[in-house]
Amino acid sequence: NIVATANDMQTAQQYRDDMQQYYAAETASLDFTQPGALQFLNDWCNENTQGMIPNILDRLDPATRMVLMNAVYFKATWASKFDEADTRDETFTGEDGRTSSVPMMHRKAFALYAPGDSYSVLCLPYGSGTQWQMMVLLPSKGTTVDDVVSSLTTTPWEKLWQNYRGNYIVDIKMPRFSTASDIELNDILARMG
Repeated sequence: NIVATANDMQTAQQYRDDMQQYYAAETASLDFTQPGALQFLNDWCNENTQGMIPNILDRLDPATRMVLMNAVYFKATWASKFDEADTRDETFTGEDGRTSSVPMMHRKAFALYAPGDSYSVLCLPYGSGTQWQMMVLLPSKGTTVDDVVSSLTTTPWEKLWQNYRGNYIVDIKMPRFSTASDIELNDILARMG
């Protein structure tokens, strides 16, 4: 986390201390009219994501008064790895019914699994398996991804996971994938007041 303010703004020492204590946030005072400010923030992001996100900002408006940034970097191996020799091109059918050939990972594993009416849940742990897990949701036949997403409220999700999960031998077959996202928070924060 970093809180960068315009160099002509005064922030109280208590504010800077609170940012460090409660949010582990670095604070900086920058001249947003100078290219060095953009470089400083991009360098900060590059360093804190171990080079995975070398540039987070393309430009800074000279009228900028404050930049709040948070970088999340997560890289881990599966607790039980998928063997590369078991990855092969197979047909994948998208929600729209179109098919394509994709690298499909395979593994038989003893895993936490919860069968449900509209979707099933599989837990794939990372590392030692005690702190981080990927929860994979598979829509049931006739159920769309949008149906599953719209049904994900706390109570049904917890009920399915708590009441029906168990250790099963599961034949896992899923496409190799990567994911990324960028979210502009300006409008969201403005709506929050």
